[in-house]
Amino acid sequence: MNLTSQIKATFVLVLLGVMAASTAPAAMVVAPWIPIFKGIDRAVGTNFPTSYYTNNGVSYTNSTLQVANCLRVDLLDPDVQLLTTPRAPNYVTNSTETLSLSISNFVKSQGVKVATVANWYQGNPGGNDPSSEGLPCSIYGLLMTTGSVVNTPDFGPGSGTDNRFVSMLFTTNKAVTFLLSNAPPGTNLTGIYTAVSGYYPILTNGVIMGDALKTLYPDSTIHDPNPRTLFGLSPDRRYLYMMVIDGRQNGYSDGANDADGGMWMLLFGAVDAVNMDGGGSAAMYMADCGGNPQPLGHSSYVASRSRERYTGCHLGVQALPLDSFNSNIAVAPGSTTATITWTTPTNATSQVEYGLTTAYGTFSPLDSTPVTSHSVNLSGLNAGVKYYYRVISTVGLDVYPSACGTASFTTTNAGVAQIFGLTNNWRYNTNNFDGVGWQAAAFNDSGWSNGPGALWADRRNPVPSSVTNTILNFGTGTRMPSAMQPASGYPFTTYYLRTRFVYPGSPSGVTLTFSNYIDDGAVFYLNGTEVYRLNMIAAPIPISSSSNAIVQPCSGDATCPILFTVNGALATNLLAGTNVLAVSVHNYKIPGGNPSPDIVFESALFVTLPPPPANIITNLVVVPGETNATITWTTTTNATTQLQYGLTAALGSSNTLDPALLTSHSVTLSNLQPLTSYYFRAISSAGGLTFTTDGTFSTVPFLQPLITEANVWKYTTNNLTSTNWTAPAYNDAGWLGQGPALLYIEDNQAVSPRLTALPAGNGGLPLPTYYFRTHFNLTNATSGFALVFSNFLDDGAVFYLNGREVQRVRMAASPSPVLYTTPASACPVNLCETTLDVPDVFRLAGNALTNLVLGDNVLAAEVHQYTTNDTDIVFGSTVSLQRALVSETPLRVTRTNNIVCITWDGQGFTLQRTNTLSGTAPWADVPGPVKTSPYCTTNPVATTFYRLRN
Repeated sequence: MNLTSQIKATFVLVLLGVMAASTAPAAMVVAPWIPIFKGIDRAVGTNFPTSYYTNNGVSYTNSTLQVANCLRVDLLDPDVQLLTTPRAPNYVTNSTETLSLSISNFVKSQGVKVATVANWYQGNPGGNDPSSEGLPCSIYGLLMTTGSVVNTPDFGPGSGTDNRFVSMLFTTNKAVTFLLSNAPPGTNLTGIYTAVSGYYPILTNGVIMGDALKTLYPDSTIHDPNPRTLFGLSPDRRYLYMMVIDGRQNGYSDGANDADGGMWMLLFGAVDAVNMDGGGSAAMYMADCGGNPQPLGHSSYVASRSRERYTGCHLGVQALPLDSFNSNIAVAPGSTTATITWTTPTNATSQVEYGLTTAYGTFSPLDSTPVTSHSVNLSGLNAGVKYYYRVISTVGLDVYPSACGTASFTTTNAGVAQIFGLTNNWRYNTNNFDGVGWQAAAFNDSGWSNGPGALWADRRNPVPSSVTNTILNFGTGTRMPSAMQPASGYPFTTYYLRTRFVYPGSPSGVTLTFSNYIDDGAVFYLNGTEVYRLNMIAAPIPISSSSNAIVQPCSGDATCPILFTVNGALATNLLAGTNVLAVSVHNYKIPGGNPSPDIVFESALFVTLPPPPANIITNLVVVPGETNATITWTTTTNATTQLQYGLTAALGSSNTLDPALLTSHSVTLSNLQPLTSYYFRAISSAGGLTFTTDGTFSTVPFLQPLITEANVWKYTTNNLTSTNWTAPAYNDAGWLGQGPALLYIEDNQAVSPRLTALPAGNGGLPLPTYYFRTHFNLTNATSGFALVFSNFLDDGAVFYLNGREVQRVRMAASPSPVLYTTPASACPVNLCETTLDVPDVFRLAGNALTNLVLGDNVLAAEVHQYTTNDTDIVFGSTVSLQRALVSETPLRVTRTNNIVCITWDGQGFTLQRTNTLSGTAPWADVPGPVKTSPYCTTNPVATTFYRLRN
């Protein structure tokens, strides 16, 4: 479930035998808790301003847009440990207690799973914000880590703003004490293992401090809406809540004031809470599967400065990963490839989902071979790019995605991969192979000696450091024989070397780069073809040929790398699979003098891959229906058309290949299941290459228009109070006129389309009330459906369905009577003008539809003016029949002896249950999962709550 659906989800609760209801502040919504580590759950909340809530008899206005991320830490979990920022090496109390560090680097350096900022801090000198990491910081309030005191509050003369006295003290087994003041000598630190302090309490014993804080802390700016970091505790002290409310980001989250922070803490389950820090410091991070920090939320500091703030105090939580079927996950990234490996306790299939965001979106081909050791190679990646991924293992019908959903890797910046290194093993020989095809791949070298690089020979004793340093830099090396040992000891004129390597990919378009340390000359052969020669004559090379120069600029020794590349026609000799590289190494001989006393060879081979061909598939669009979907895309060149699809990433179905070469492609899938998610792959081939793009879609809920913009409405301005003008059988033949919407008296050009003019009263002003009626035909049963109204109203209205009132918009609440002269209670929010960007939308479901009938129906509406001098009136309405939301779907419970059955209307829901409504209780899908009504169970637990989820 994505964040949007979590936030918008509304649930229906049923207690067996007793209906239970729970209320929450209007328009402040908290998503379900989701485990992210063992003992750590995460939930997200948001609001819809402006809203109102009441606490302890006090009413508050929640008027700013807010997004809150909250962690619930189980202090009873034995594997959960708390860790705060350690002392600085140059520790000085009340001056330089800690060093500045970003929260993400605190996660990495301390190995914690989650972390946020804790105590307030100042950078030094002068209290400046630390400009980099590792600078000294001065901490405010009591701070302890692993039993050591990092800071005690400064109560002496001139202590000034060091008035952070609200503390949470944790023993070694994480038993917690909440202190509103830790002023000495009242605080006994015996047995305390961890402690953090905040500025002031915002919630005590379930009561929001609210406006009282402005009296206790007169600096009013701290109480304004801002990003905030807050810590809280559950009533039983089992759970620590760590919450960050993002802010200073218009359109996403503006920030919260004190009362809002207290209300969020109450919603998440706390009864005591303290405001720790805020502003640009407010941020929260978690570790992904590889230990890399990932943000939870959006820091205002990152948004404004493109980097994290370096803070002086942190609180992190160590925890174990969730029990996972997949373990030992590792990634080996290349520039355009990545190999992902993992293990499972039993045989399972292998697949990886990956993409540029945590939504993933692309799947590797399913490997259906059941194994316990899994390896998947991803190709066609972009160099230097961060990818998110998860591994997926399947056993039968059970699917196990990796538990850590924010795992990521980054491909290397250059499209270069190492084939073998300088310590590669080589076979070597000093015999004369003139006239023998020793360079060929098929040549039998099994009788040759072998050893790792560097391979070398030297007659000197001791061997000079210029030679031994080369060897020691890259390994122990292999000393090859010299000529006429020990009489001469000079190296042979020529040494023959061969090695085999495997190139796993396509050799097309690659560039080979050789990095070598050579003393003195050499000739390289790839699969029998010469590809390069160094310091050698151009003629064929006999064994007697010595190097024609001492290697420069290495001053006669192999102390600097010599690089060369092989590409184009020469690189075509590279094979996909096993290759043989052969090298003859030649010693230098001074004309008329002795040979060089030493010879050295080592070589590393790298391959530079050509950039992958740009995907020709663009503009991929999916238009899903209830049981069909049309998928279109374009290609940058003429190409074929095909689509694969299925209920899993393995796909399994496809349409017939259309071989016509086109740039515009369209495939319509039919006979799909309603309200079901599908995977698909668009495939186009051109020029011998095949290009694919993967995606997903879901068939949409049923939608049937009942009243459209083309519907004709009859209207009148006569006073119909005390008449039955809303009844279906009412005769409206004598009304003033009829026409399609919008029906209007209006001179504002922004109000459109103005199709039917309405009559005005004396003086050209609209009359107090206008009456409207239209008919529509219903052909579907309404069980499990809702009516959705989208209306354009100026100013207020009452709607009637087949004679029964169903909705009021900006009118006095029912049962207040509505007469011809009753004014609207307000005008439209858009400056008292109704425009198409601000419709009045409402839904009707359940009992509100009991008078909706198959066949002909009548919708009637009366529109009222806000003031007697209003110059305009506008009315239009469209109505659609849609599947009901979960919040519009009542659960029904029946009991027969020891059998209890739960039933509901509609499709697309999953039944969940729990045994308690406490804030710590998890909801779980009823095993199956159960998605169709009815569900019956025998002898259920005495008290069980049920709900539906989308």
